[in-house]
Amino acid sequence: MYKVELARDSEKFIRKQNKSLQKKLVAVLRKLAENPYPPSAKKLKGLNELYRVRVGNYRIVYHVQNKRLVVLVLRIAHRKDIYKGL
Repeated sequence: MYKVELARDSEKFIRKQNKSLQKKLVAVLRKLAENPYPPSAKKLKGLNELYRVRVGNYRIVYHVQNKRLVVLVLRIAHRKDIYKGL
């Protein structure tokens, strides 16, 4: 199993959401700990080794560090805002 580490902004984003969305996001993060490359994950073009998964209208952008067995969640945001500043 991989360890999931959240960037500070990602952690804040989850805490600010309603309970329903929080549960969905946490469920996806737990699945990423089991398999960081699920069939629904897409590799981002032009960005070195970044992946994203969809959770409704939200996206989770992450990087996998295979040597350390860590999934580093860099950003969680609405689909219209997720790619700004990456």
